[in-house]
Amino acid sequence: MDKNMQEQKRTLSPVKSGGEYVILTRVNELALQASDGSIILAAPNGSDSQRWKLKKLAGGAYKIVNCANGDVIDIMYGAMDSGVWVHLWEDIDAPTQEWSIRKTKDGGAYTILCKAANKCLDVVGISAVEGNHIQIWEDVNGENQQWVLEAVGEPPAEKKAPAKKPAAKKTASKTAEKTASKATKKTASKAAEKKAAPKAAEKKAAITKAAPAKLAEKKEEPAKIVEKKPEPVAVVEAKPAAKAADKKAAPEKPEKPVSGSKK
Repeated sequence: MDKNMQEQKRTLSPVKSGGEYVILTRVNELALQASDGSIILAAPNGSDSQRWKLKKLAGGAYKIVNCANGDVIDIMYGAMDSGVWVHLWEDIDAPTQEWSIRKTKDGGAYTILCKAANKCLDVVGISAVEGNHIQIWEDVNGENQQWVLEAVGEPPAEKKAPAKKPAAKKTASKTAEKTASKATKKTASKAAEKKAAPKAAEKKAAITKAAPAKLAEKKEEPAKIVEKKPEPVAVVEAKPAAKAADKKAAPEKPEKPVSGSKK
């Protein structure tokens, strides 16, 4: 099969976190496959050992997780040199397990680059044959470093996206409830004001009626003061009478020497 026919068959899927892919060599469409902890090339067969799930990290890189065993693509011994093989290892958040996936210059495939080593996934010996292993190598834009990702499962994020719509309804419902609650409170407040208004008027009327009675009570008090006024007059009249009696009795004192004869 010539290269042009192979290019027509390939489907280059966009890279999405949570998506599952078959990773194929661009040169002859052999798939990356997990095999007893190693990673080899094999003819596509649809098995989970050839399915890889992308898990996006905060810095924009991805972990490439095998769907058969949950292990991730890692560099053997944590080495950074060209020619070191890659293998499967448990996820330990190591830098050698973080991979950038970027399109080639012509846009027809992807380069898978280890951020820590700054080297690409590469077919050992530039020999894309079944059973061959995968290594890291500096980026030379070779076809044995170019990979086609074909999606075999939709990312969970896309499936869950429609579920966000009910949240908007709940929000609208809550808003409507708040608006109705406010309207009810305003109506109740106005009704309370209307009920309170007659009571206030009754209180004012009662106060107005009671006021003259209190004024009448206050007016009666001066009458008692008028009745007490004649009392001082009696006291004033008695005093002159006592003085007159004293004056009349005074002339009788000289008569005593007259009875005693000095002669």
